[in-house]
Parts: sequence; structure tokens; C-alpha cells
Amino acid sequence: MSYYFLTDYFDGIIDRTQNKETLFGKWAYPVADKLLLFVIIYSLYFQNVIFWKPLILPIIIPEILIIIIGLIPIFCGKKIIVKPIIWVRLRMVFYFFAIIWFLIGNYMITNILFIIGIVFAFIYVVSYLMRVFTEH
Repeated sequence: MSYYFLTDYFDGIIDRTQNKETLFGKWAYPVADKLLLFVIIYSLYFQNVIFWKPLILPIIIPEILIIIIGLIPIFCGKKIIVKPIIWVRLRMVFYFFAIIWFLIGNYMITNILFIIGIVFAFIYVVSYLMRVFTEH
């Protein structure tokens, strides 16, 4: 499971060290980020359905909102690609550690880490929405 995160991590390192950002990469990165999260959650869901049921919507809703908000500039004719901000990284760090604790079997710590990650995800949604409407 963690190799998904490692590929995302090393992709980011390559982009930053070789300065190879592209317009497609700026668009595809957030989409790939969400797909990565969906695949991991989906694959873990069946290991403990009772644990995941209350967490699925709070985890998925901010991700769907980000995708929808990301489409706003396209429909408005703007060429704005909002770069990732600290809330994105914090969200994924907490989700990553939550998944590790889930695999270890400590559901209490997993829950706490996911809740913190979800809070960062909703902060990210608000921040992203404000940036989409204020950037020119």
C-alpha cells in the first residue's frame, strides 16, 4: 500500500529537482492524488467495513469538492491552475500515518489521525475555493 505514496513522493522530488513542471502535470497531479486516495480507501474498506463506514463520506466529500472547484476556472474561461498548498500535504501525511496505524490494527489512533486529516482537507477546500476566486 505504501508504495503508492512513495511513487507520489518521488514524482514530486523529480519535478522539483529537475524543474520539470508542465501544465498537464499541474492539472494531473491533484487528480492523481485523489485517485490514489480513492484506490487505497477502497482497497482497505473491505478489510473492516464497520470501521470505514463513518469515515468514507468525510474523506471523499472534500476530494470531490476540490475536483469540482478545480473545474470552475475552466468553465469561466480562466487559465488558472492553483498550486498545491500546505493543507494538501498535511492532509496526506495524516492519511498516510492513519493507514499505517489501520494496518497495524490500532483503530483508535487511526480514527484520530483520519479526523485530523479530514479537518485539513476541509481547510484545503475553503482555501482552494478562495484562491480560485481571487487569483487572476
